[in-house]
Amino acid sequence: MLHTGGRNQLFVSAVLACLLAAVWMTSTAAQQTAVPAALTTCADPGECLCDSSYQDCRSAILQLINNEQTGIDVSFWFMNDSRYSSALIRRWQKDHLPIRIIVDTQADPTYAGTKAVRDTLVTAGIPIRNYHGGAINHWKMMLFAGQGKVEFSAANYADGSYSPSPLTAAYLQYVDEAIYFTDDPSIVNSFMKRFEDNWLSTTTFVDFANITAPQTRKYPIYPISPDLNFVPDQNYENRLVTQVRTENRKIDAAMFRITSAKLPDVLIQRYQAGIPVRLITEEQQYRNPDRMWDAYNVDRMYAAGIAIKMKDNTTDQDMHQKSIILYTRGLQTNAANRIPMVVFGSSNWTTSSAAEQQEHNYFTTKPWMVDWFEKQFERKWNNQTVDGTYIGKDLYQPFTPLPPDTPVYASPANDALGLASSVTLKWEGGWWAHKYDVYLDTTPTFSAPIIADYMPSFATSGVMSAKESYVVSGLLPETTYYWKIVSKTMANLTKTGPTWHFTTVGSVPPPPAPGGLTTSLVSRTRIDLKWNDVAGEQGYKVERKLSTDIVWTQIGTTAADVATYVDTNSGLRTDTTYNYRVRAFTTGGNSAYSNTLTVKTLAIVLSQGDVVLYAAEASVRVGAWNPVADATAAGGQRLENFNAGASTVTKPVAAPTIYFEITFNAGAGRPYRLWMRGKAYNDSQYNDSVYAQFSDSVDANGASVFNIGTASATQVNIEDCSGCFLKAWGWQDNGQGAGVMGPALYFATSGVHTLRVQTREDGVSFDQIVLSPDTFLNESPGALKSDTTILPEQNNPVGPPDTQPPSVAITQPIDGDIVSGMVTVTADASDDVGVARVELWVDGALAQTDTGTAVADGAHTIEARAFDTSGNPASSGVSSVTVSNPASLSNDVILYASEAPVKVGTWTVVADATAAGGARIYQPNAGVAKIVTPSANPANYFELTFNADAGIGYRLWVRGRADADNWANDSVHVQFSDSVTEANAEAFRIGSTTSTRVNLEDCSGCGLSGWGWQDNGWGVGVLGPEIFFAASGSHTIRIQACEDGFSIDQIVLSPARFISTAPGSLKNDNTILPR
Repeated sequence: MLHTGGRNQLFVSAVLACLLAAVWMTSTAAQQTAVPAALTTCADPGECLCDSSYQDCRSAILQLINNEQTGIDVSFWFMNDSRYSSALIRRWQKDHLPIRIIVDTQADPTYAGTKAVRDTLVTAGIPIRNYHGGAINHWKMMLFAGQGKVEFSAANYADGSYSPSPLTAAYLQYVDEAIYFTDDPSIVNSFMKRFEDNWLSTTTFVDFANITAPQTRKYPIYPISPDLNFVPDQNYENRLVTQVRTENRKIDAAMFRITSAKLPDVLIQRYQAGIPVRLITEEQQYRNPDRMWDAYNVDRMYAAGIAIKMKDNTTDQDMHQKSIILYTRGLQTNAANRIPMVVFGSSNWTTSSAAEQQEHNYFTTKPWMVDWFEKQFERKWNNQTVDGTYIGKDLYQPFTPLPPDTPVYASPANDALGLASSVTLKWEGGWWAHKYDVYLDTTPTFSAPIIADYMPSFATSGVMSAKESYVVSGLLPETTYYWKIVSKTMANLTKTGPTWHFTTVGSVPPPPAPGGLTTSLVSRTRIDLKWNDVAGEQGYKVERKLSTDIVWTQIGTTAADVATYVDTNSGLRTDTTYNYRVRAFTTGGNSAYSNTLTVKTLAIVLSQGDVVLYAAEASVRVGAWNPVADATAAGGQRLENFNAGASTVTKPVAAPTIYFEITFNAGAGRPYRLWMRGKAYNDSQYNDSVYAQFSDSVDANGASVFNIGTASATQVNIEDCSGCFLKAWGWQDNGQGAGVMGPALYFATSGVHTLRVQTREDGVSFDQIVLSPDTFLNESPGALKSDTTILPEQNNPVGPPDTQPPSVAITQPIDGDIVSGMVTVTADASDDVGVARVELWVDGALAQTDTGTAVADGAHTIEARAFDTSGNPASSGVSSVTVSNPASLSNDVILYASEAPVKVGTWTVVADATAAGGARIYQPNAGVAKIVTPSANPANYFELTFNADAGIGYRLWVRGRADADNWANDSVHVQFSDSVTEANAEAFRIGSTTSTRVNLEDCSGCGLSGWGWQDNGWGVGVLGPEIFFAASGSHTIRIQACEDGFSIDQIVLSPARFISTAPGSLKNDNTILPR
């Protein structure tokens, strides 16, 4: 379609690159004389708009390059389509055509191939200048001086930006653009002037390549057309806002990026004034964290009622166009200006595009151009081709806003105690929430928010170190308050955070620390804890971590006077070592922590009769059950029933259309527990259940039940209860309800049986199925959520049941022995089939054989318990021993440095498998000069507390390691809260400038290697002064920097055992002492 002068129209069809390429054109002469001119390509003289969704706009540019005889000027943000560069190089090298190019190397990291293309231009010898300003060069234009023509748009010189890619994918695969070709002298001359301003600039642009002589103007100094807007000389946003405010009919906009609020503000104002507004924008900008304000503005316009569509960007080709159509501008003061206008060019609706970047935009009232953009917008909005037919898919779809992220709370900590009457709630709202409902109440049910639609400072928006916050004041003393945050987008979609609580300070003091933390029962997935109750507490908080972790997690609390806790089914892994600690609390605060307990869950040892099946190996699969590769599943595969959104099958059927079957061996007359490890699609409770049937299952009385071919089945729901929720893999039996086990399964005969699993809800996957008469009869194989347990496959032929228990006896120490120090208990166990495990019980509690069990002096009982592979138990009987430790063994102080409660400055805890407790405390090597004299108020130090007696000399030992085994990173200053000399004079005190120093290297030139033990003496074989204390009780040790780059994991104060010998080696030590 071709438009010429005024309202006269001439319709022409042309074929370009096998596509229907109807192009709007008008010649300059036609504009002046209103005489139509027949133009067939945008490279011909005249004006032309080209639509990249179905036209080959690139061929016109290449034709213009080939036709040029005087010179070409080029400016781009990025160019990675070598067809343009190859054409330019060919003209430069073959015809010596003058070419000048302006680039911006800032685009290189983001746009692959740009540097490679530019390098070819440099190698060819073409003169190039580079943008050197404070923003970016966002010009995208080519100027053909001899043809008096310029091409510009929002399009970058990339594949898909100037035509469909491939060319046969019209209307389906393309970057949305409107490419403008013109020989209008006022426009061409303006670009000549502006390009040369940039080319000759000595501040904003710099020479980049192939420029050896001073540059001069080649064009006359033309005036700039008032219809053009060249940023940063003119503010694009302010000019456009002024025009939009005058529109009183309708507004249609296509805009790639919208991070500035000015245009959305005025569009909302016009919409609220009754003016229809439509917007097409880019899907990938909407939730781009680097452009977070795009979602803010799009959501605001959606909430106001503006009609918005987004391109279904499945091919990663953007809706990159930047245009807006104003249909009347009927509110213009001057009646002559009350005509339609279209504004298009390179500027997004961003602050930088408005005032900072190099941009080019055209504010035009040319009727043919307004008409072209109107028809183009309608075609996109209605998903039509240029002839009005449907393109075959809804490429532009109504916008659906997305919810925010769930808020993550920062402070106060959940269950915080002793807070003041004014508390600052802090949280991280994520990228997409911009307003919040804040709830605070003395009950967790909440009646209403204390403030709705609260909008914190924009300075905290996004994921920032400065969190969103709200201050609540006037809180009552000794009162528990509950709080939660509801995050909201500007489209009013929400995500609710958890309910946390804190308690304000009262008159009750914090309680003393509990002690005696130990275990009373340990299994594969359960650890029972107990400790000594303390007076005055109002409950206890239990914390746990993996022995290799640094961070502790509170896993539960108990009521007042309840000094036991059962850790079960909460992610415990088999054969894994955990650390536990407990502290008491009152409304006045928390106590100090108890002792740290190290305990290891039992390893899984299958009995002969346990059946473990891998679901993906099912020999029969009917319907939608299919194996899917999954590295987290047993055998690397899970069996999935794809989520097709089908309705729940409320009852099992005798002849299902979707099921799988697998065979197994089981014996008659024995109860079996059914367990299945599964996971639901998106952790949804609507995708987590199946029906299980068997070929010959019976109940305990021998009656047939849950048989294949009947409408009877036992149901497995992965979610433990309504509202219990799901998370990744989880083990579940056929019971309904938290902690409720389903009916045991029996079989009529021994031998091979068939399990059929039929669909109840789709979208569920399974990897392991267990039928256990022994190991898992009363205990799950793994966790209900986030499970990682992979059992070995086992399906043994059925033999006679193993009823013979093992035998076990303790051989050392013997009954009546008196022992001291570290004692190894030895037991012998045997069984006719196989021993599964042996347990040591001390004083009626299961002991931890891998870490040792500390007991006080006095009489104690020991017992060994053995279990065979069928679960049959045996006991050695109870033996009595007496522990009698000399003072030299019982009074050692052994501290793990990584557990220091006070860390100031650069001291930090680092995970380290070679260190005690799996971590070391470390001061990073910053190359700081050695601190010869300790400081009374050091900037970098850590502190620990310990108990020691007065009047006894203690030898100080530190196990440390220097960065790169460097002698310049191997020393610290050590001070104490109340240390004295043997003569009772103050020495090495915290708050003074005296210390006792520990140098890991034993002498100058002795060298260092890995971990090593060192005291506070200097020289080979030289021991430092002993440490004495003014009073018995609790003391504090402070270690401050002498040389940085030093790590410490253990600190020992020994009155006898290590008084003259080190706990370990000076080099390459691997000694880990128990706390």
